[in-house]
Amino acid sequence: MVFAVAGARGRAAPARPDAARPPSPILLLQALRLALRDVTPSRPAAFASLKAATRDAPFDVLVVGGGATGTGCALDAATR
Repeated sequence: MVFAVAGARGRAAPARPDAARPPSPILLLQALRLALRDVTPSRPAAFASLKAATRDAPFDVLVVGGGATGTGCALDAATR
């Protein structure tokens, strides 16, 4: 299906049948959730790994929260 949209001066913009429509943000988020479901541990598994940390095998960094600041801290720690 080809659409033409009126430009700023009322002229029809040329239709571009070869231009692909970008996917919707909802579809991108659903794909991201499906991809992360396989690599993200469940809550009980995450707590089990926290409890398994001992004096012989401590954590270097523990980031609580996955917002912008927490993600930035985790990225900074992982790249050092």
